[in-house]
Formats: sequence, structure tokens, C-alpha cells
Amino acid sequence: MNLSAVFKAIVLLLVTSSCLGWGQEGHRIIAQIAEDHLSPGARQQALRLLQQEPNLEMGHELADVASWADQWRRTRAGHASAPWHYDDREVCTDQPYQCGERGCLLKALTTQLALLANTSAPDTERAIALKWVVHLVGDLHQPLHEADDEDHGGNAVKVVTPSGQFTSLHRLWDVTLVQAAVDHWDTTHLDPLRASRPDIGRWMDESHHWAVTVAYGALPGFQCGGKIPNQPIMLTNLYMQTATRVVQQQLGLAGLRLAQLLNQTLHP
Repeated sequence: MNLSAVFKAIVLLLVTSSCLGWGQEGHRIIAQIAEDHLSPGARQQALRLLQQEPNLEMGHELADVASWADQWRRTRAGHASAPWHYDDREVCTDQPYQCGERGCLLKALTTQLALLANTSAPDTERAIALKWVVHLVGDLHQPLHEADDEDHGGNAVKVVTPSGQFTSLHRLWDVTLVQAAVDHWDTTHLDPLRASRPDIGRWMDESHHWAVTVAYGALPGFQCGGKIPNQPIMLTNLYMQTATRVVQQQLGLAGLRLAQLLNQTLHP
């Protein structure tokens, strides 16, 4: 199946299912791209591990577990994992990033990759690690999961799109721009060579760069040291177009890079 057909199928699935929202779509897209680029050996190992997951109604594929981590953190048992989904890297300083005491995305991803690679660990534990890796690689490529301006990664910044949609800056990037990216999907930028040589630190830096230069930097009226505005920020068409292109690129790279990590980890 070509990628255009894949995305049309994903959109149809999301529109016709009340249990799935746009917030899950980005993770499903990333997982589907990764699935399409797995080596035969890695695909076989991933499928074997996902057989440990008893609650998958649609099948045992990466896309079926792509949002498991978000669901887990909303439970009492998984509440402590909330900081694993982001790195609070300051937008307006060049200070080296340090993981907080409660954890962070970088530490969580590194830990779960090590567990996934440990063939001596129980398959049930490695299956959970696989679900974390699938999700966290996606989060890593969302610029506002790699940036903060004392506004909870843009959650405290209210914006209004040119079409009149009222939302937060973070949700704009998590949900609204993903929908726009799918509506105008272009597969020409999906070059596997750009994803070569896994380098999680570099991927973090790239996402942070897009947060600094576009998510915040292109935001009308944004300036370092400024207070969170009381009134919603009116977004321009130019901002939406630029941000949509970044989201499209990040979704594609995340999928290719996830595949590379899994190929390296599951079938070295």
C-alpha cells in the first residue's frame, strides 16, 4: 500500500471511530510509516512482542499501540509517567538541558530502548518497552514537547486560528496542524537517508529549533521575557502554513527514525 493510501485509510478510520481523536492521529501516522520501513526481522520480533498485548481489537501493529502511553498516564498507576512525555527545554536561553527529578522524555526513551534491547528480560516487559518507544519517538518530534517558555509547553497560551478555532498553542501543534498536514500530505520529503544514523540528542535539538524559530518564534507578538497574554493570539495564514510544513516534516522523520531505532534494537 502506498503512503497516500495509508493516510486516507487512517483519516477514514479516525472519522468513523468515536474512540479515536485527532490527537492520536499523529502517533498512528508515525507508527504506520515506521511499520512500512521495518526490516523483516524487526517486524517479526515486534509482532511477537505485541502478541503479549491482549486488548488490541484492530490487530497487533505498531499503530495499534501508538497512543497507549497517553492512556496509561491518565490512570492512577501511570500518573507518575506524565513527565516522560516532554523535555522542558527553555526557549529563550542557551542553558544546557537537565532532566528533572520526576524524569523526562530523554531519560524515559533511553531507559525503554535499553529494556527493549535486553533479550534476557521477560517478553511482557519488553512489550511494554516497545509501546513506550513507539510513543516517545513521536513525542520527541513534536516541537512543543521539546520546549517551554514557563507556559507548560504552550498549554497556557491561547490562540485563535484564521478559521476562528479557539485552542491552546500546544494543542494547535498536537492536533490542529496534524489535521492540516494530512489534508495536504506530500510524501516527497520522506527520504530514508535523512533518518540515517540514530542520534536522539540531535533529534531533540531539531525539534527544539523548530519550537524556537516557528512554534514560538513566528508567533505574532512573541518576545522573550514577555508575559503570557491575557487575550488569545490571532494566528496568521502564514503562521499556519509554515507550521503545517514543519509538522509534516516532523511526522515523516519520526516514522523513519522510529523504524531505524526498531531495526537496530530488535534485529541488529
